Amino acid sequence: MGTDIYLRYDGQDMEKEGYWQEGNIRASIGMVNENYVLRQIFPPECWEEEKNNFEYNEDLFGKVMRLGEQYLDAVSKGYQLGSKGEAGVTHGDNIATLLKSIIPEGTTMEMGGIDNIVEAKQWYLSVAQHIAMGVSMTKKGLNPKVIISW
Repeated sequence: MGTDIYLRYDGQDMEKEGYWQEGNIRASIGMVNENYVLRQIFPPECWEEEKNNFEYNEDLFGKVMRLGEQYLDAVSKGYQLGSKGEAGVTHGDNIATLLKSIIPEGTTMEMGGIDNIVEAKQWYLSVAQHIAMGVSMTKKGLNPKVIISW
């Protein structure tokens, strides 16, 4: 449960093993900072079904750098960037309550975000790689599209 962001482009080899992982970004429902960052990069229309007109261009790099600095600062200092509503994960509390009601007593369940700076850098690298790949596909004329499942 959470957010999956995929990059699709003209001529992509859909038969190639692992093709769906190319440019993939994942953020579980409990990753409030991470989902907040994704909602700052990808505008609301990208989160609606069949609206894949996100423009990958070099202007995004500045925005991604600024958000990366904010995100890594939040992780290292332990604060939340935006509200659960701004991150689009308010339904996570309801899901957590439901899961707790059906899993056996004594079972642990974690729904939190990343609190380790090394893991945060790795996650954010996947965001930067997604954007770089989209820009590269644009320059090659391959019509990249963002697909967001949440």
